[in-house]
Amino acid sequence: MALAPSAPAGATWSRPAATSSAHSGSGSRSPVLGRQNAYRHFTWQAVITAKHGARTAKMVADAHEAYGDREGHNYADHLSDLVNNEYGRQMGEKIAAANSGASESQLRDAITREAKNYTPSGNYARLSDFG
Repeated sequence: MALAPSAPAGATWSRPAATSSAHSGSGSRSPVLGRQNAYRHFTWQAVITAKHGARTAKMVADAHEAYGDREGHNYADHLSDLVNNEYGRQMGEKIAAANSGASESQLRDAITREAKNYTPSGNYARLSDFG
């Protein structure tokens, strides 16, 4: 069984100011901020997967979910993050396979195109899906 890495001594975890308002104490999130969060999770996991593989991307995501800033998060938020991470890894694998030999920039462009379709399609995990 793989264990997630422990947080470095003295590490502090916080969200960038632009996204910190996405969460309230009740874990509610506006639909716009929910789409932004889904886009962010989808995209970072797709990029890491395309460049380093799904196993590495999953380890990074699991560490983030376990040790990242959880203030204001509830279980529904956590579950929606996990689902959007998985969707991103699947897309990263698909894009990497379809673009063998592509540069990092080309992979990033392909992922960005897919991510721009991901949230407008409505086919992403939301808080309301879990609670």
